[in-house]
Amino acid sequence: NMGGWQESKGELDSALDKLRSAEALLANVASGDDSPPRYQRDLAAARRTLARILVQLGQNEEARDKLTTSKESLQALVREFPDDEDFAAQLQQTLDVLEGLSQ
Repeated sequence: NMGGWQESKGELDSALDKLRSAEALLANVASGDDSPPRYQRDLAAARRTLARILVQLGQNEEARDKLTTSKESLQALVREFPDDEDFAAQLQQTLDVLEGLSQ
């Protein structure tokens, strides 16, 4: 994932731009009624990664918005697919990041 690589290299602005583009693309493909649930998961994960970078850039309010949207999407997936451990794990990761932001 190029965004994550650039984050580790300290190129946060470039990573942010790439993740915003990925978020827009994923939002487009995940919006269809017949889109696979994994697209919603991927979108939620992208928003969580985007939020982590936003926090590093001091943009906590936007980060909280991204995390809240991610959480709500993942909660819906967990309700719809309660036996899917990946959806539950993704939700927990998002909750952990959101909790860290609140501290």
